[in-house]
This record gives sequence, structure tokens and C-alpha cells, in this order.
Amino acid sequence: MLAEIEHRNSQIPAMKITRTRYYTLHAKPEQPYPLHSGAPLTNILAARLEARKLAQKGYGGWIIRVQEMRQEDWPDDHWMLDHSVEPAIVWLEPFSAEHG
Repeated sequence: MLAEIEHRNSQIPAMKITRTRYYTLHAKPEQPYPLHSGAPLTNILAARLEARKLAQKGYGGWIIRVQEMRQEDWPDDHWMLDHSVEPAIVWLEPFSAEHG
């Protein structure tokens, strides 16, 4: 009986967990495209603050919103793009290096 329950449980798909995160893709002005994204941020205000800090250091780039997903049985830090939503990535707003 226990083996039958374990077999049925192994056939149940893991639950999908989703989240929305914001990233500040940034690069120095001489770079043709952003090379770094930094840590994921939980809201647009945090992303704008990070973009402002990066601009003060001479970076420019884009704030993007990303729909991410992971399976319930994956490690907590393992997230992938959620292609079940359209669009999975949204380019929200640019920021540029401050000159002064």
C-alpha cells in the first residue's frame, strides 16, 4: 500500500511558483549593450533608486520587469523566465550616466 501511494505521489507534478522582479541592466557609456543586471529587485521604486545610484557612478542602461517561475521542488534560488505569460520581459525605462 505504501509503495502505491509513493508511486501516485511521484506522478503528481510539482506546483509552479511565479514572481515579478525588476532588474537594472547597466553598462559604461563605451559599451554597446548592458553586461550586468545586478540583483533582482521586488518593485519599480527600488529599481529606480538602484538606477539613480548606477547613473551617479557613470552607468547607463534599462530597467526591465521580468516574470519568473520555478517549480516547488527546485532550490529557492533557481528561477527561470516564465514564458507562459506574454511578454515575459518588459523594457520599462532607460537611465543614463549623470554628467557633472
